[in-house]
Amino acid sequence: MPLSTPGPRALRQTAGALGALALLALGAAPASADDPATGLVLGALAPVDGVKPGAEIQVPATFTNTGGAALGKVWMSYSVTRGLSHTAIPSNCLRYEVSSFDEAPSSSDLVCAFDQQIEPGVVYAPERPATLKALDHALHDELRVSVAAYDPAPTDGAADPVRGTGPAVKLVERPDEKPAAPGSARHDGWDAADVPVTTDNTADFQVTGARLRGRVGDTVDVQLKFTNAGPGWVLRASDGPATHVLVKMPAGTTVTKADVLSLIHLLLFLLYSDCISLCSPYH
Repeated sequence: MPLSTPGPRALRQTAGALGALALLALGAAPASADDPATGLVLGALAPVDGVKPGAEIQVPATFTNTGGAALGKVWMSYSVTRGLSHTAIPSNCLRYEVSSFDEAPSSSDLVCAFDQQIEPGVVYAPERPATLKALDHALHDELRVSVAAYDPAPTDGAADPVRGTGPAVKLVERPDEKPAAPGSARHDGWDAADVPVTTDNTADFQVTGARLRGRVGDTVDVQLKFTNAGPGWVLRASDGPATHVLVKMPAGTTVTKADVLSLIHLLLFLLYSDCISLCSPYH
């Protein structure tokens, strides 16, 4: 699915103690300025629907630094599934094409770096919102937006990044928008939101069967073909298969042998593929 969920990086500390007094002093020491609680919080993002294939979508993402100290740099990222693409990529952004791995679908990830002072208690947004395009095969897609105090570039399955060629974009203050409350951050150093994007499109599940002839007692082979004739692709939900396959045999017949390898391959395809080309054959 889309961008790996950002999280706080592991902090390694090595401390030597010469006695109980030294240990107590270490435990009571306040957090250093090098390890601030950043408390980044994204503004609300509504689901997007009614999109037409070929249309552009603006992503009005905002965020607040709810921590107690200013930040010198932040990153914003936008990860989309295969029915969407990034457009007009600024030069301070890198685009990563990420192949599917484990149960995550393939994605296109845009990571933008903003090397500027981010004051606490202020709402910020890119001066030009990120834009996406709904492709011809878009249907039900997902957009994941994140803000982080560190580079959240993807690693697993990611190809070498491509830098944008458009004018660099910077963050601007949004004084008319209400900042997130201090202490409302759910994570230290990052926040993320998943946004469903629905395009006015269809997916056409089809099956090709076979007409067979035989005498009583004969054994015949049958091959079935399942296709999604599109144009929309089908995104598998993270908690289950994209579809189920049901094969009903004609009355008076029995299955004498099933191609187990083909059935296993079909099952794995339905469970883990991010682009379905098979579908339920019968109802």
